Amino acid sequence: MGETQKEKAAVFDIDGTLLNIQKRLEISERESNGNKKLFWQIFLSEKYLDLDTPNERVIKFLQEKWQEDIKVIIVTGRTRNMERYTYYQLSTFNIPWNEAYFRSKGDFRKDYEYKSEIMKKLMQKYEILFIIDDSEEVRKAIEQMGIKAIDPALIS
Repeated sequence: MGETQKEKAAVFDIDGTLLNIQKRLEISERESNGNKKLFWQIFLSEKYLDLDTPNERVIKFLQEKWQEDIKVIIVTGRTRNMERYTYYQLSTFNIPWNEAYFRSKGDFRKDYEYKSEIMKKLMQKYEILFIIDDSEEVRKAIEQMGIKAIDPALIS
């Protein structure tokens, strides 16, 4: 008997991929006044999440995959303290998902290190078709794992 077929899955990032975060980025930079630690405290809080707007092209693409019965997995650099509001955003912008992974508070690893670790776990369970992530570093690291990585700017 052969190995049982793994379910197909597509992985999506949130910030800069499913959602446009320009306004939150700008106000976090302005308020932190060059203080990097303060910037991340503001940016990774719920304070300005209401400024995020949907990236319609990528959301439409995700919805098409959902319709094709492909599992939708969210892997975000957002921290767990943002989980509740993030789920609210996903539901408000009509973004369906099966699983979501958030960074633990105090996890300061590079995005590509954190996301590569999660992808390794997901690969044991799913046939990962691709990841869509706005970070070039993340895309390079994931492609080295043999997974197609797509820049959200290329989704039409």
